[in-house]
Amino acid sequence: MQHSTMQDSAMDSAAPGTRRVTIIGAGFSGTLTAIRLLHFADSPLEICLIEREEGYRYGGLAFGRAATNWEHMLNIQAGRITLRRERPEDFLEWANEEADRSTWPQKWQYHSFGVACVVPRRIFSQYLAERLRSAVADAHSEVTLREMAGETIDVRAEGEGYVVKYVDADPQGGVHDLPSDQVILATGHLSPVQAPFYHRLRGCDRFLADRTPRMPRSGSRPSAPTRRSWSRDPRSPPSTPSSPSSTRGTGDRS
Repeated sequence: MQHSTMQDSAMDSAAPGTRRVTIIGAGFSGTLTAIRLLHFADSPLEICLIEREEGYRYGGLAFGRAATNWEHMLNIQAGRITLRRERPEDFLEWANEEADRSTWPQKWQYHSFGVACVVPRRIFSQYLAERLRSAVADAHSEVTLREMAGETIDVRAEGEGYVVKYVDADPQGGVHDLPSDQVILATGHLSPVQAPFYHRLRGCDRFLADRTPRMPRSGSRPSAPTRRSWSRDPRSPPSTPSSPSSTRGTGDRS
């Protein structure tokens, strides 16, 4: 799917008679919001989906390629995964009948998914991306999606709408204003609050201030996730590594 960049600094207005919804963040929540708008909009609409980190597109910190590997599983069974509440079987149909498996590891290329199967997060990210493409193809003729690469630096109210200011990801792109009728913030969870005493623990390998790896802004991928034990009191004896259940399902960034 093509991601647009803007090569001039003029105000980029939607076509006359067309409303514009700008979604800031193309992780899970932003992508799914775009999918549902494409499903249901029946009048002229332009959907702008802005993402600053390509490795987080179609999944964010929870499912994006920059933060996961093929050993990183979803904490929900395949039969309970769907992007469409009205079609609970949607993921299983996609995974078993439609998914492009050409880039999947051999372990998964011929796997038949059942309702109780575990699913790699990489596959869920692909499901998001392919369902977005399908939604674009099936959308009303006057409803369009514009995927954009850049970082939003300001949103201000202006008249009856808003103006989104963002920095284009293209080094030659510059800073641009994007007039919008509505703006949806889908930026995921913020980094954890840094308590004043944290600076005393930064050198302790048993202290984990943020359990979710974040991709360096340079774009390089982080190393594979590792399990680490930690303790509230750095002076206490080493603790037993926590079980997966102690960290699953809490704070997935979308």
